[in-house]
Amino acid sequence: MCVISEETITDFEALMEQVDEALKTTFQKKNEIALRELMFGGKSPVLNSKLMPLVEWLFHEPNHCH
Repeated sequence: MCVISEETITDFEALMEQVDEALKTTFQKKNEIALRELMFGGKSPVLNSKLMPLVEWLFHEPNHCH
């Protein structure tokens, strides 16, 4: 049976928190870049092709709001 010390566990948890924070920062930056590209990058044929079915459906369905 392998015994792991409390200090090793604490060190591992601290390391995992650092990794988690680094991943969050990386994904946040990627999302900010993607949003900036969408807002200011001009036309995007790929995005347009993905969104058009949703837009067509939204304007095809009856509007039941009063």
